[in-house]
Amino acid sequence: MIHGIARRREGGTVRISARREGAAIEIEIQNPTAANDEPATPGSRTAVKNIAQRLALVYGERAHVELGHAGEVFRARLIFPVVAAPAEDV
Repeated sequence: MIHGIARRREGGTVRISARREGAAIEIEIQNPTAANDEPATPGSRTAVKNIAQRLALVYGERAHVELGHAGEVFRARLIFPVVAAPAEDV
């Protein structure tokens, strides 16, 4: 199995960030894409589909996954609502 940055001969940096935006949590993963001279092999996106399904199971339509390119960077964003933890019995 080959994942995104693994195709880059020169390697690169994977950046992960998380923030709260109002009533939602956004987790963003960024990595540089393979250079034009490196062979692109489309993946099955099994992991992305699994993550999207799990988010949908827990949060319904309030959660989603966004994928896209911005120049030479690939971005994946997971967006889901903030859910308050249940109060503990004291």
